[in-house]
Amino acid sequence: MFFLDPSPETEMVFFQREKPSIPYTLIAQKPPPITIKPKPKEDAYASLYCDDRDKKCISEIIRHLGERGKMWLLGHKSYMNELGDSIQHVHPLKFLEVICSDDYLKACMREAFEDYFKRNHFMDGLGEGLNNKAMTGDLEQHIPDFAEAVHITKEEIFPYFQKRDWEGLVRYLITH
Repeated sequence: MFFLDPSPETEMVFFQREKPSIPYTLIAQKPPPITIKPKPKEDAYASLYCDDRDKKCISEIIRHLGERGKMWLLGHKSYMNELGDSIQHVHPLKFLEVICSDDYLKACMREAFEDYFKRNHFMDGLGEGLNNKAMTGDLEQHIPDFAEAVHITKEEIFPYFQKRDWEGLVRYLITH
């Protein structure tokens, strides 16, 4: 057997160990092939966690953004932040799916997007979540299933993902 001397002062020097004094026999067998079974793609998006409680929190956040004025939102900032913190674990695409699955929530989002303050505050949180998922490779794999869940084609929204145009994506989703 050969071992590499790991000290940084030396160049690549190999040392040979002495042969063991006990006789031994090596039986060569071909090891079985290693098989890694990937998780089925269709289950990946469906397995993202978003329960009824999460959906209620998302609905409440979006309703407040659409129905309430800036002064109410500023006065209830800590409450709104608590709601947001309670759904931090929800994947951003599941978050958007909840909104897009309800016509009233889509209308609330359209209303909120008309206000610079509401739109920017909303997009700060959602954009960060989408960017984080994109950087960790946990976004693009879900696009086809997400598109199917919100009843659009992946070709319609894929350019937004390529450009990381999250505001454009949300605008598209709430108007279709």
